[in-house]
Amino acid sequence: MAAYSTMTSDVEKQQEPLISASKPKFSHKFLVGAALVAFALGAAAATVTTQIKAHELQAFDAKSNEAVIAGYIENWEEYTDAASRALLDPYSTLLYSFLTLDDEPNPDSPNQIQWEGNAVHETMTLADILEVMELKNPPWDNPHNWLRERIVGLMDYCAANNKKFVWAFGGWSDLTKTISDDQVDLLVRMLVTLLQRHGGDGIDFDWEHLSDHKLSDAPLHAQQRLIVGKVIVALKDSLVAEGLADKLIIYTPRYNGFLENGAYNSLELATDGEAIDVVTYVDDNSAYGVDAIDFVH
Repeated sequence: MAAYSTMTSDVEKQQEPLISASKPKFSHKFLVGAALVAFALGAAAATVTTQIKAHELQAFDAKSNEAVIAGYIENWEEYTDAASRALLDPYSTLLYSFLTLDDEPNPDSPNQIQWEGNAVHETMTLADILEVMELKNPPWDNPHNWLRERIVGLMDYCAANNKKFVWAFGGWSDLTKTISDDQVDLLVRMLVTLLQRHGGDGIDFDWEHLSDHKLSDAPLHAQQRLIVGKVIVALKDSLVAEGLADKLIIYTPRYNGFLENGAYNSLELATDGEAIDVVTYVDDNSAYGVDAIDFVH
């Protein structure tokens, strides 16, 4: 795993604690991104040391020449004019938000179903992202070409300014039962096709509901706690096989995903230890170990 430090403008993650100290578990450097509020965005990357109680990760100095300042950019925002672009200047990584499993994502009451397996959807258009990004001749034969042009413009801005454009996948409004184990390969094929055909520097997994069914469906809960890890392992293998090893795989956990049993005076929630399960699965099952994840945001 690369030695990145991360900051985020995502308000939901502003209260993530810095966690510190103990013995190493993984052989490579691993960073839990510290969430800092917007005023810190112009600051130099902080030194972050990290410890996970009972599932310890290697503590290290995250100060690096490859520091990451990552921000979610909502797809309804106007970012085509110079003034809007100026607001993006502090960021090194822009997370285009969101792609979803659900074709009708619901932020007020996320749908409690599993993916149909038909497409990865773009939430502004509710269409298959592969259809949104298709360049037709003439371009207006694509009813979503207006958004395709906006996304391509943002990609071009990132490329011209040494920034990363990453597809953010998931979010609060997405399906609470995500995908089955049998759907992993299908999903990975769609994600690899997106990167191959239409570009982008990687995928950010921000699946928010992995622990929603802890009390209602124990087998589903056990499967969901590992599913992001299974997708990451398969995606890394596929990216390498397709000559796309340079693409980023990012994992965005819930704020307490690396905490358990009220550690560091945290609230005890159903999502406790969620990130530990994901990262441990990747470390145990990927040929690349924990380095299959480029950074935890």
